[in-house]
Amino acid sequence: MKLSKKFIDPNLSNEQRDQIMEDLLKSKFDSQLRDKYSKILRTDYGLERSEEKSAATATTATATPTKSKSKVYLALGAMLTLIALSFAFFNRGPAVEQAPQNKAKMYLAELSIDNKNVTRNTNDERAPALIAATKAFNDKNYEEAIKQYALVDQLDNENLFFRSVANMKLGKTEEAERGFMVLRDQINEGEAFKSETNLYLYLCLKLQSKDAEASKLLNSFGSSSWEYKEGMKISE
Repeated sequence: MKLSKKFIDPNLSNEQRDQIMEDLLKSKFDSQLRDKYSKILRTDYGLERSEEKSAATATTATATPTKSKSKVYLALGAMLTLIALSFAFFNRGPAVEQAPQNKAKMYLAELSIDNKNVTRNTNDERAPALIAATKAFNDKNYEEAIKQYALVDQLDNENLFFRSVANMKLGKTEEAERGFMVLRDQINEGEAFKSETNLYLYLCLKLQSKDAEASKLLNSFGSSSWEYKEGMKISE
């Protein structure tokens, strides 16, 4: 009895129907692959696949010259190679990223920084939003942190820094870059967050594959500085 007829048998269990369905699908795909590679052998190598071989055909095949056998082996080898390449193509993973950008992503993923900012001035209208933003940032809820920062009309350098870090953590590297650019102009040498701003701006550039700008920025750091040494970890 054919599998398709078996499938409508009312006495079958669900498990048996599932197995029949799998057999039907396997048969279909096996047939498709057989037809595909038979066509390749016929078109590219002039070889035909016979369904039934008579005794005479078998005798002829035994007497085939070595040159013809070599042709058959080459054809079979080519077919196996095509199968292997097809398998590799359909099962390959995503393309490997360039090493520098990959290093930048790894650096960002491992980056852990806490916001120590605490607003104690209860008369400051910004206090509730800034306190909520600080808590959200430390909880790694960066979207909520940015939402709370948006409630403040004007951020000081410290809060602008943490908002930029939050954007960078969320993959919003262009927004983070703009924030760090503002900070780099506003923060003087020796002040808090200057070195971190330099490094994270460099990191944003690398994440966006802006290699020329990133190299120029890295070379502007002193070779003995912390940001230069850290930047070298993700440079080419």
